[in-house]
This record gives sequence, structure tokens and C-alpha cells, in this order.
Amino acid sequence: MNQAISILIVDDHTMMLNALKSLLPHDSSIRVSGTATSGPEAERMYDKLLPDVVIMDIYMKPVTGIETAKNILQHHPEDKVLGLSNSYSAADSEELLKTGARGYIIKTAPLDAIVGCIKKVYAGELCFEGDDFKL
Repeated sequence: MNQAISILIVDDHTMMLNALKSLLPHDSSIRVSGTATSGPEAERMYDKLLPDVVIMDIYMKPVTGIETAKNILQHHPEDKVLGLSNSYSAADSEELLKTGARGYIIKTAPLDAIVGCIKKVYAGELCFEGDDFKL
């Protein structure tokens, strides 16, 4: 990989957003191009930055990450969204995948698993990570 994967991090929990923003660039293959704390802000930032991968909390309010993924992917179906959640929900992961998102990762996953999932999604693969995730 010649250049770093640019990512947009979207989470309405500031601590999680800042942790990912701080930790992910420790892997030289990842560059945080921007952050957002809501669905509408994510859509604006996406259109401005055109990141390689969006990693997004699926339970934001008032507009969920699932709805935001749907909105982004409706206009950019080739782009890559990775859902992020505190816990696994089969129904939510299924709904997320119907939007065209490429994966689902649990926030408690180790950093190397999150980085690995970002790389897989960037490469066009599906990725699911988390202690309680079951296919």
C-alpha cells in the first residue's frame, strides 16, 4: 500500500471519537482525514473529504449511523462504510449490511482488530469483529 487509507470517524461519544482519532494513526497505513459527531455532519464531511473508509457508530441520535450509511451509500455506492457499536445485534448488523456497508465492529475489539477491519473493508472485503459477534 503506497499511501495511507484516509478515514472519517463518526461517533457521538466524544471519548470514543477522540480515542480512535488518537490511536488509529499509530498504524502508518491509516490517516484520519476528519471526524464528525452526528449523521448530518458526517454526510457534509464525507462530501468534503471523500475518505477511503467511514467508520461510524450505528446508534447515534437523532439520525442513526445506519440511516447515515444508507444516505452516503445511496449517492456513493462504491464507497466503504464500517459500522461501529457497543454490542452485537443480528438485526442491526443485517440492516446495516442492507445499506451497502462492508462490515460491523464492536467498540471493545482490540485496536489491531479495528485496524485490520479497516484494511479489509478498504480492500473490498467484508469484515466482522467482536467478542460477541456470531455469524
